[in-house]
Amino acid sequence: VQFSLLCTIANGIAVALTGTGYLILDFLAEVLAMLADWTIVVFAMLLAKGWTITCRKISAQGRVSISILAMSYLTTSTAGIIYWYYFAHRLAVQYMYDSWSG
Repeated sequence: VQFSLLCTIANGIAVALTGTGYLILDFLAEVLAMLADWTIVVFAMLLAKGWTITCRKISAQGRVSISILAMSYLTTSTAGIIYWYYFAHRLAVQYMYDSWSG
């Protein structure tokens, strides 16, 4: 999350100095924030499934279900970010969560 905030702050400084920001910094901030969210979700799923310090075993079916849920969350989040940066009409949508993918 800290790297995401650093990219957002750097983009804000670029906007303040030049009047336009850098799209790559904005995109990088969104991707890093999404990866931080994904990590928290995966840890929560592992904890809910019974993975702790004292008990290291999760059944094969449990590992498969965690993998499927984690990858579907990651894929959906990535698709939303890609849609926002490459397909959304930025003048018609005020912010990312106002669009259909948000």
